[in-house]
Amino acid sequence: MRIFPAVSDRWRDASFADLRAEGGFKVSAKREDGRTTWVSITATVDQTLRLRNPFAGLGGTVTWSRDDVSMIEGDCFAKMKAGETLTGSLTQP
Repeated sequence: MRIFPAVSDRWRDASFADLRAEGGFKVSAKREDGRTTWVSITATVDQTLRLRNPFAGLGGTVTWSRDDVSMIEGDCFAKMKAGETLTGSLTQP
């Protein structure tokens, strides 16, 4: 899964809530000043989440709501049960 994969650079600020994604996930995200600053993903079924790191190369500090997020070759992985939510946020330096 990718967050804001084809958003124009002219869209400096954008957000969406509870979009359904392939694999049984509901996704919400926020983009501020051209950077993804927040993402929330809720599993609707038991599934392993594979998320292209939405904060890669942006600087700042990334905080995940769970400790079991693995980073492999630029992707974030987390085993999720139905109803669980993973939230990530970027704090600017």
